[in-house]
Amino acid sequence: MKVTGRSLALCVSVEVKLVGTMSLFWFPLWEYTLSELARHVDELYIRVDSKADPSIPRRIESLGLSKVRDVLYSDKPWDTWTWQEEMMRMADRSEPDAVLSLDDDEVFSAGIDDNVRKFLATPDKEMMMFHYGSPLPTIDGVTVNNGEPYPAKPHARVYRWKPGITFKNYQSFNRASNLNGIYWCDTEIIHYSHFTEELRGDFWFKHSHARRDGHPVEDNTNTAVLESDGTGSV
Repeated sequence: MKVTGRSLALCVSVEVKLVGTMSLFWFPLWEYTLSELARHVDELYIRVDSKADPSIPRRIESLGLSKVRDVLYSDKPWDTWTWQEEMMRMADRSEPDAVLSLDDDEVFSAGIDDNVRKFLATPDKEMMMFHYGSPLPTIDGVTVNNGEPYPAKPHARVYRWKPGITFKNYQSFNRASNLNGIYWCDTEIIHYSHFTEELRGDFWFKHSHARRDGHPVEDNTNTAVLESDGTGSV
């Protein structure tokens, strides 16, 4: 039996089942972003990178999100598409109406629930594309990236589920290889990639390369700068 997505049930009378996926690697504020994703879905599936921060398993347990259905501790080296494939195969178990997939430094802006409702009511659209908001949020109000969004190009973040969605022969912008029909979302992705001074320094560079090279990096970023209710409820 499908679980009614309560955030969308306020807008529509039909039952929908929404699954959220997120891959965790090093971003220090992922508890906030994961808890925010939980507000918009019925179930969560988490992938933990093979070179991830070793504190992540303990922190997932401490977070206590009731919507978490499985955590995959991947043993596969990171590349441009395998990690997305692993998350989609987890989502397949639920046979949802849609999969909402965010990076660990991203949250949806206000209005996402209504946009997902509209997307699901448009049968010829199979992926939702999102622009990134600007200016980028920073804890100290510093303007970064010249006030421009990062990344500059829109990315797919919501997929109409069907069996066998794949990212093989990956092109770009998180688009699944075998889905067609783009729904352009009028809400944006909020990207916390430059939120703190540590992240704005060479932190991002070191960690993105550590994923590829397998080098551990010490994490000194303060994780108490964002707050969520921590319940994952809507």
